[in-house]
Amino acid sequence: KEVTQMSVTAKPMESKLKLVVNVTADGKTSTKSRTYGKVKPDAEDAAVYNVADALAGLQEHPVNRITRVDETELLETV
Repeated sequence: KEVTQMSVTAKPMESKLKLVVNVTADGKTSTKSRTYGKVKPDAEDAAVYNVADALAGLQEHPVNRITRVDETELLETV
């Protein structure tokens, strides 16, 4: 069976910054996440990290992980 290759274009839609924090209560540690939207999809990773690092300093609990979540639409190119 012949497989036809199609051309696909990736279009950045939105980006979010997610901080995962460790929360300790009653001797038990759990994680909670805080998500910040409206990150420009074309923002450089280093710039996003610098903002996350500044936000981490404002958190009540220690930040365990910094994540960037990108949403991209895949379009078939004709």
